[in-house]
Amino acid sequence: MIELLKSFIRDSKSLSKNKFL
Repeated sequence: MIELLKSFIRDSKSLSKNKFL
């Protein structure tokens, strides 16, 4: 469960990075 949460946060971070770029 924790791993899923971590991966979700990582995905959201990468998504926001893409939006900024």
